[in-house]
Amino acid sequence: MYEQALNIWMKCLPENPSDIARAHMAIAYVQGELFLGNEALEHYIQALNI
Repeated sequence: MYEQALNIWMKCLPENPSDIARAHMAIAYVQGELFLGNEALEHYIQALNI
């Protein structure tokens, strides 16, 4: 669900790398709290690559 929201946001709004990185960090945090470590790690890595 969060990934869908992020994809829609990235398509509709002007690109702002810091906002996109922050969104990936927020998704990773939530996934970490839900014990979804592998998914969280993917989003942390995506945030760092921006």
